[in-house]
Amino acid sequence: MNPLNLLKKFDMFNDKTEHFYGKVYLDKIFSSIQTEFGSKKLRVLDAGCQAGRIAIPLAEAGHTVIAIDSDVKSIKMARQNAEIKNVKANFIVGDLTLELEKLETNSFDVIVCTEVLYSNNAPDKMFRQLARLLARPGLLFSSHRTKYYYVSLALLKKDFDTALLILDKSSGVIDGGSYNWQNPAEIRNLFQENDIGLQDLKGVGLF
Repeated sequence: MNPLNLLKKFDMFNDKTEHFYGKVYLDKIFSSIQTEFGSKKLRVLDAGCQAGRIAIPLAEAGHTVIAIDSDVKSIKMARQNAEIKNVKANFIVGDLTLELEKLETNSFDVIVCTEVLYSNNAPDKMFRQLARLLARPGLLFSSHRTKYYYVSLALLKKDFDTALLILDKSSGVIDGGSYNWQNPAEIRNLFQENDIGLQDLKGVGLF
């Protein structure tokens, strides 16, 4: 089984082991929104929303949220979770790349894209789409992986060939799924090339 697809096998909104990571993301998102926009209600896009662990708290805070995911099961769980919380968000199931192309330029004050780009086979193209959709001023939150994450997974399985492949190539296919990694300088360049100032680069978890 491709470890990159494990996220789709359970409800991340309700899974206790995922609450730590969700809290890390949300603490940063809410504090940045407060600094940039105060109490203003915003237009928010969650690109790759999974079961709604980011989208639903943002909707609870009164923001207008559009949330997209390609996984039908994840969107179904997200809608159920939102109903339980008695909040409204527009959950859309569809190919994320195609759905982003349909949206209007500069139409979101806040864009969240967590745990998506590093398993996409064209992350730079998707990032350009996110940058296109971001209003100015606006906030874009994205998550990226370093090579150490993938190398560690390979070494845990004693798959030394894959570990060497990952060290040699920053993108490709392992276990049937796409991967890519960047170092901090490359992430800064990605933001700069898309005319977005990088406010903070924060580690999540061990790597």
